[in-house]
Amino acid sequence: MDLAKDNVSHLYRHFLFSAFGAALVGSLFSIVDMAMMGHYQGPDAPAALAIISPLWNIIYALGLLTGIGASVLYAELRGKDKPEMDPNAYFTSGLILTLIICLLEAVLLNVFLEPLLTFFGADQTTMPLCLDYLKWIRYGFPLFTLSNFLAGFLRNDKAPGLATAGIIAPGLFNVLFDYIFIYVCQMGMEGAGLATVLGMLLGDVIMMGHFFSKKNTLKLVRYNHPFVKTWAIVLSGFSSFFTDAAMGIVNVAFNRQIIALYPEHSAAYLSIYGVLVSLFVFVQCMSYGIGQASQPLISYNHGAQLYSRVKSILTHALFTCLGVTVVALALSESIPLPLIRLFMTPNEEVLSLAPGAMRPFALCFIALSFNVVACYYFQAILKSPMAFVISLLRGATIPLLLLHTLPLASADLLWYVMPLTEMATAVLSVILMVYYTKNLSKTHPVLQK
Repeated sequence: MDLAKDNVSHLYRHFLFSAFGAALVGSLFSIVDMAMMGHYQGPDAPAALAIISPLWNIIYALGLLTGIGASVLYAELRGKDKPEMDPNAYFTSGLILTLIICLLEAVLLNVFLEPLLTFFGADQTTMPLCLDYLKWIRYGFPLFTLSNFLAGFLRNDKAPGLATAGIIAPGLFNVLFDYIFIYVCQMGMEGAGLATVLGMLLGDVIMMGHFFSKKNTLKLVRYNHPFVKTWAIVLSGFSSFFTDAAMGIVNVAFNRQIIALYPEHSAAYLSIYGVLVSLFVFVQCMSYGIGQASQPLISYNHGAQLYSRVKSILTHALFTCLGVTVVALALSESIPLPLIRLFMTPNEEVLSLAPGAMRPFALCFIALSFNVVACYYFQAILKSPMAFVISLLRGATIPLLLLHTLPLASADLLWYVMPLTEMATAVLSVILMVYYTKNLSKTHPVLQK
């Protein structure tokens, strides 16, 4: 497989099927857990999982920080094909940074777990459910961060299929053992959490198999300027990190606003919001798949200064975004109640309130996929500051501003926060994408040896 010479459509499809399949099955972790627990436990389970969701944002964000940040720089150097600049310096530096982050996660997130959940919105009803679900996961937080790091490098080391297997296998494992642990063993929320952490352990083991393959080119090396390289990784991956981490901040703010704006219906709206978070994560994961399929190809060809191929790959990615947008929007707007029933056994209160929240919220799918792929594109062409600006706007600045201003006019305007956020951000994404694509050949960054 020659990333600089093979047919662009063929290469893109090869990487897309791998990344898209991995994203699809990877999103099953949250979707299957919520669906099975929603039917087993009732509306309280989606409410509890909505409260836990910021934790997942933090864990996955940290994996993207090192996985995307280091692998983009690794791919760029491979594309340059300069022997004096070893791409594995970024693999080694990224791995060290990932292991440090994993150690901090294992300690801090366990020590402060209950205070965090209280801050996220847990009360006397949802706190026991949250702790049951996290009983085993709390000891496996590092597995999820490590998974994102490994998947990023496998895709850039011409092993997208193994990266896919490392995500699909845990997803399928989770589906099967969710049912076994929850229903057969009657473990409830605890069983769902156990299936999730065991599935992720399986995925990490599968991906580590790449290091014993003859095709593996990843290795630990001595390198110069360790702090410079670590800082470069952080800068490169920060926009991807911020996208997920900021979504956690927004989820916390949403939870707290729901409780404040709808005191008599807060439990029902939290359940509905839990479903909306799962749908949002599903569409965002599909968009990550598009970005992760195009990023290695764009990075490599950008490093080789093959700018016409970069533009062709971007075009393929944007058409795929359009397909995801049409499907997500059509389903969410046309069948809100069947989607609610997919995730839980709802009571009458939930059924009566769901359409009024789901239909306006789902309008965010018009621009969500495009904004995510735009961030990956800017990272791939080493315009990380622009990717960060997009992430900052859609991940924190705009939604947090709207969350605390729109409801002043009407509580129900809360559900328009994300659509307005994504559409406003998309305007800037379009302007920046057109500008930097037109000027690809005018500047070419130099990486630190």
